[in-house]
Amino acid sequence: MNDALRMELSDCGSPEGLAQIILQHIPYPESSCVSLDEIAKAIGILEISPYKHRSFEGILITNAQKSEGKILYNPNSSPQRSRFTIAHEIGHFLLPFHDKNAQCAAANIMEQTNYSSQSKKEAEANRFAAELLAPTSLVKVLLQKETETGLQSILAIKNRFQLSMEAAANRYIECSDHEVALIFGHQNKIRYCLRTKSFPFVTLSKGDVVPAYISQELEDIENSQITDWYYVDPIYFIDEQGISEDEELYCQSLMQSNGHHISALSFE
Repeated sequence: MNDALRMELSDCGSPEGLAQIILQHIPYPESSCVSLDEIAKAIGILEISPYKHRSFEGILITNAQKSEGKILYNPNSSPQRSRFTIAHEIGHFLLPFHDKNAQCAAANIMEQTNYSSQSKKEAEANRFAAELLAPTSLVKVLLQKETETGLQSILAIKNRFQLSMEAAANRYIECSDHEVALIFGHQNKIRYCLRTKSFPFVTLSKGDVVPAYISQELEDIENSQITDWYYVDPIYFIDEQGISEDEELYCQSLMQSNGHHISALSFE
């Protein structure tokens, strides 16, 4: 255990701040990804092991003082999902006022709201995991080098930091300087939408039918393929208030596995 690191971490309560302190002691490699095993060893996590349980993605178990612990993760998930889960549980271990033990389902690993005390804790653990695995400063540098915006940039984040597509999409929204919105769908239904602060309000909601503009484009591509940018009528996607008359809205779509898909909206 790295006593100096633990002492410095004990004075910080911010999810992003904790991740940044760790990366000051264990710098992010230039050509690979941060080692969660090395981080775990430095902070007092004695074991990271696979554990098959249909209800949980990750489990944290600690001693009474919360000075040592172990993490269990679902080995049936993708390696990228497992890395995020492990980082999420490390967040629970380090964040003040989080419980000594945690049992996290798939929904917890995606939580972003503060509707309850528990959802706030899960959201904080996710913020920590995102900053630890894909630091804001490094993501911004990567985006500055990218000549393409939208889904190509998200793929670049995914590949560089070994994230799932959705985790990479979240980092893109959080770190991008572009006006962009993302639409996540499954088959013909909307799952949820994300947007940068400068992008107009997206009127699509969970359970809505995927607009025909998108579904028609998805019919012509295979898994992992990205469409070219195509024009869409803003009326089907966003609140048009405040949009300049000379702005046109374009969309780009990516087909994933098992009927999942992501589309990006941007103005030109």
